Amino acid sequence: AELEQFNRQRQKIESQILEEAEALINQQMNFKEHKVIVIAKEDWHQGVLGIVASKLADRFYRPAIVISIKDDLCKGSARSIKNFHLFEALLDSKELLDSFGGHAHAAGLLITRDNIDEFRKSINKLASDRLSLEDLLPSKDVDAELLLGDLNALLVKELERLEPFGMANPEPLFFTRSLKLKSQVQLLARGTLKFWVTDGITTQEAIAFGMSSQRESLLAADSFDLIYTPKLDSWRQDESLILEIKDIFFK
Repeated sequence: AELEQFNRQRQKIESQILEEAEALINQQMNFKEHKVIVIAKEDWHQGVLGIVASKLADRFYRPAIVISIKDDLCKGSARSIKNFHLFEALLDSKELLDSFGGHAHAAGLLITRDNIDEFRKSINKLASDRLSLEDLLPSKDVDAELLLGDLNALLVKELERLEPFGMANPEPLFFTRSLKLKSQVQLLARGTLKFWVTDGITTQEAIAFGMSSQRESLLAADSFDLIYTPKLDSWRQDESLILEIKDIFFK
């Protein structure tokens, strides 16, 4: 109960900072000129900066650096996209940073308050030279195209043997074309959708976390393609296959 209380508190802080960050982006950024998001505000909670940066990078498909201003030395957390090596970019801006560390896709940094604006200009100039417009189009690496009939519990258990998943060992993604909705689309907590799909032969349950904005499009679509990872849902001890949706492409 105590852990759950702390988690709810963290989620509340994270949501508030994310909302404030998006407001700053709308006020300050011109996406024609800025390929890297660099935003800063007084006293943002340093424990959730990485989560917020990750969500901003996913949402806007640009490298994102989120900085909490506190006294003169400010802490930042950064997340990147596929074709922008974050650590190398920080290395090339090192004269503006007090310290930094990380790798291609994630990093942390310390910077003085007076250097933030200059750092924003510097890293965006680097990004302008290194990122094309095509690099700013979201993409996912799919491992295989499957039919719904190819999916079963044995396949999922085989995939589980590849764990743990992470940067050097990403979770396998699969793709299925020309699916149709086979049920109403349930709207669950935290923007989650749950529904059934069919390819005309096999029907399969699916869940889409944080994708409530897609509900009306799903209901209106004649057909759609899905990128997903298959999971075993053991809720109520009744183990069943479910598709965890990563992206939806509408016809």
